[in-house]
Amino acid sequence: MAFCFTSVLEISLQYVQNQFHLPSSFHLLSLLIMLTFALLFVAKFISLKFPVASQVLEKLVVLMAVTTVFYTIAIPFPLSLKCATWAVYVASMLTVVILNSF
Repeated sequence: MAFCFTSVLEISLQYVQNQFHLPSSFHLLSLLIMLTFALLFVAKFISLKFPVASQVLEKLVVLMAVTTVFYTIAIPFPLSLKCATWAVYVASMLTVVILNSF
């Protein structure tokens, strides 16, 4: 949750300080952070009645948080480094999927 709160505050402060419209990449970043926080919120409060669904949502929260971090890191990069960043992301995800299938 600290990640979500910190990111949201920084984005909001950046918007207020600059007084201009942020690029669409920041809007998508805000959406990703909001979805991560919403999934975390729901997962925590349904855990007593729906423990399996809560565990699935918590795993989805981790996926959303990792995706958000990779997306955030890639925003200022030139296209070649963005592609490299997403290649690392895809390789990481494939590694997790393959190793968890055994």
